[in-house]
Amino acid sequence: MKLYLLFVATLLSYPILAQEDATDFLRFKNGDTLHGKYLALEEGPLLQWLSNEAIDPITFETNNLRKLILNNGCAQKPITSTGLVQLNNGDRLPGNLISMGSDSVTIQTQFGGLLTIPRNTVQTILPNRHGNNVLYAGPFNDQNWEVPGTRPQPEAEKKQPSDPNNEVPADNLADDPPKPEEKKNKDTLPLLNPPAEKKPWVYGGASWFSNSNNVIRLNTELPDLVSIRFKLAWQAPFSANIAVFADFKRPNKKTRVRRVQENNDDNKPLNEELAEKPKPKPKPKQKPEPEPEPEPEPEPEFNDIMEVGPGNHVAETFGSGYLISVRSSYSGLQRLGFDGKNRSTKNALSNSGSRLNINDLFFAEFEIRANRQKGKISLFVNGEFYSEWQDPAEPLEKTKRYFAISTEGKSRIRISDVVISEWNGMPDSALSMKTKERDVLLLANGTDRISGKILNLEEETFLIESNYGLLQIPAHEVTDIQLASNSIIEPVTSSGDEILVSLQPNGLLTLKPQQGAKNLLTGEHLILGDLTLDLRYAYLLEFDPIGSIFDNWDDEF
Repeated sequence: MKLYLLFVATLLSYPILAQEDATDFLRFKNGDTLHGKYLALEEGPLLQWLSNEAIDPITFETNNLRKLILNNGCAQKPITSTGLVQLNNGDRLPGNLISMGSDSVTIQTQFGGLLTIPRNTVQTILPNRHGNNVLYAGPFNDQNWEVPGTRPQPEAEKKQPSDPNNEVPADNLADDPPKPEEKKNKDTLPLLNPPAEKKPWVYGGASWFSNSNNVIRLNTELPDLVSIRFKLAWQAPFSANIAVFADFKRPNKKTRVRRVQENNDDNKPLNEELAEKPKPKPKPKQKPEPEPEPEPEPEPEFNDIMEVGPGNHVAETFGSGYLISVRSSYSGLQRLGFDGKNRSTKNALSNSGSRLNINDLFFAEFEIRANRQKGKISLFVNGEFYSEWQDPAEPLEKTKRYFAISTEGKSRIRISDVVISEWNGMPDSALSMKTKERDVLLLANGTDRISGKILNLEEETFLIESNYGLLQIPAHEVTDIQLASNSIIEPVTSSGDEILVSLQPNGLLTLKPQQGAKNLLTGEHLILGDLTLDLRYAYLLEFDPIGSIFDNWDDEF
């Protein structure tokens, strides 16, 4: 008995990890996965882990790990800095620009404090990376997104058993007919753990993963001038439909049937009411009276697609708006809507851009710039202009309009880093004007550019040497800086021991880890030297950054 009590006391002395506390996720190179809690990183490097399946902490060698997802893929603290610096090795450092000289650039960061960066390793500086009023940035969680047609029905709206003596109520005309009861096999045993039904879209790792061709909509109303930026990763074949200014409304084809039913005072089926009326006696022949003028058709009622579910036609799914179809080697745009008889329509618009070519890619950054009033939409991929469409028809009606995305066929995508902001009308970015000899600055008004050599940034003012003399430009009026390409050195070759640390919403660091506790990680950066990172702003650590893109498709993120 004493031994039993000693054993129980020993068990109670160890921290038992509750299921709801297992917010971290490990993926191994062999494909195995494990939920639990990240504790620390030790010299080796070795990772300390607390699992539901073990009493003591477990030690893993990091060379066997693929990735570590922290806090269910959502950083404890999102970075709110408005600036961003991109290095020649691809790292992205979010932070506020403090100063700039001929040899260095200094930024204040939330994740690593004050950082001084050699200027010859800086490729791009975004002092105000969003440029304008940001309406949405994420997804940091699954809020504000919805899959049309999957909202659960209230109890009062669920289909009631049909009465064999009556017709099907008009409100249930669109419901599927009842399926015949399947024969039960006596030899078949019930599953102890039946597989859960796959959701059409799964949230995880600050991303949305598609499991079907269903539409997912961001419930943020778009302004008339909008910039929509997002990242897409995909598994071939690539096929995405992107809705812009979609109102998700369609004419209600059951309106007239419902109104007739409402006028039936006894609330009886139409055929019963007609059967009770006696047949009228024939009248003597008289001169035919002029036929009365037909009553005007009632105004069509509209239903939100999120209530009634997707339709068979793209206009019935998205309502009126624009739909951009993107494939590996093609991009096209259609205007969706309904004609005077409430029939769905789609009109293809001519493309004045170049042919899209992302056949060899499995990941890309997209930006859509749209003007509802002028019917003008532009598509940028990885910072380069690809397509532009001009709608000659009347502008879309001013109403609540949204951004949404879906796939076709067997395509599967992941969408992340979505930023919806007001657009100032600028036709392109400073990247399109990049040169070897000159720094290029794009101003916040969207039209003006300045080229020359940036001498320094002091007291929030850029001093620029141009062909027209020395210019002083306030930093808050600059959105995009591309430094002269001949001033940037080649990136330092990786040793292969580095890991990638992803920050929210848009940060990436290549680091050779040394040691770390729960919320701190120290390591050596090839450009910045020794760093101490605050992991509360991180959501993903990749120990094998060169792994296959297919390893990123984790439904258990």
